[in-house]
Amino acid sequence: MLKTLAERIYRFSTTGLCSLCLFLFAYTCVVLERPAVGICALALYLCLLCLCHSDVLPLVLPLLLIYCLTFYCPSSVWLAYLGIPCGLALSWRLWCNRHAMRPGKSFFGMIAVSIALVLGGVGSISAEEYFSPGAIYILLALGPMMIGIYLLLKSSLSQPRHYDIGEYISTVMYATAVFVAFLILRIFLTHPEILIEQDHVVHKLEALAGWRNGASNLAVILLPFIFYYARRHGFWHLFSALAVYVIVALAGARAAIVIGALALLLGFAYFTHRRPWLRLAIVCACFTCCVVAFVYREPLIIFARDFLCIDLSGAHVEDESRYKLMMRAIEDFLHNPFSGRGLGYTGNNDIYPLDPTANPDDVRFRVHWYHSLLPQIIGSMGIVGILAYGYQFLLRLRVMLRVRRTAYTGALILSYVVTLLYSQIDPGIFSPMPFGLLVVLTFALLEAEPAHQKNA
Repeated sequence: MLKTLAERIYRFSTTGLCSLCLFLFAYTCVVLERPAVGICALALYLCLLCLCHSDVLPLVLPLLLIYCLTFYCPSSVWLAYLGIPCGLALSWRLWCNRHAMRPGKSFFGMIAVSIALVLGGVGSISAEEYFSPGAIYILLALGPMMIGIYLLLKSSLSQPRHYDIGEYISTVMYATAVFVAFLILRIFLTHPEILIEQDHVVHKLEALAGWRNGASNLAVILLPFIFYYARRHGFWHLFSALAVYVIVALAGARAAIVIGALALLLGFAYFTHRRPWLRLAIVCACFTCCVVAFVYREPLIIFARDFLCIDLSGAHVEDESRYKLMMRAIEDFLHNPFSGRGLGYTGNNDIYPLDPTANPDDVRFRVHWYHSLLPQIIGSMGIVGILAYGYQFLLRLRVMLRVRRTAYTGALILSYVVTLLYSQIDPGIFSPMPFGLLVVLTFALLEAEPAHQKNA
């Protein structure tokens, strides 16, 4: 009887109705201002799914919704203890699936990165910095935890299933992107006062929703899956992608605005592949938008300055904190070329000083990022990091080149490309949840696809 019940729970978890129910439940928790209740319930559901079946793909949506709900619980440190039962459930499922575990082509790249993370900063920073809570968390989360998740996904994906993986994954990512857009839109609807006079709106928004950057960037990373869904279910879903981007852009996250625009361009190119007339129509529409933007450039500049708080006056690049951190990364590399400064290094506080009003618990887990992928590798891990991440990228590139070419694998590759682009102006893949997790999921899914067969 229990086995039958577990099977029914699992089958329901893979349906569109279940995704809708989870979406509505999580959003209801936001509306009722009970995000902690939602996090606890979703964590319980996650543990239940681990007990019910070997397939772990239904865990993706609950995990992403939990991440989104944590935006509203910045000071609820006790919620971190939910990681214990969830970790035990995932470990138990990994143990149960051990016979189906088959490491793929990108596995040894993850091992190399784990070694680089451990060696980063050895001999150049104090033990207090090296063993700081934030540095240890990132080290464990990007190393052993990601390896465990990868193996769990590989063991699950090697088994047959009753649903289409591409359809399910695109539905989950689509739902998450729309959920994030709803959260941002809700702030404007529930606080109309921030739109009064439309003066420094984003600064007002930041005071109400400090999570807007993380949320906006997540939505942008998921845009390729909306384009894949549009390929399968109709071009009108393209308007969803545009709507998500516009809402995200209104949140004023500069990384999301820039990378989101690139994601839209790449997404349209992907959608119109082998559709020349549709491509021509979209190119004409984009050209028209560019002409209109040029004609009305003055109002747009004023809007960017007053509403989005983005200065387009051409400030000196040398004054930008990211440029300073890039230069500092080179200095840190030269100080310890072998293994860099490590993740716990605090010597760059003069560029990104601590917020005196910040929660002490948040400060303890802070990592002093270089806010860009390449400087982070160079400055934090030196030659060891360059070799490890270079090796990992070559293995992943090999996977992308050899996988069978379909619309589904194209969407997965496009999402990885967007994530890499985003990681050039923010920590990106150095954030274990959700960006590191999404990259690991992407390559586990790519490795599960058949290899590309060349024509004889």
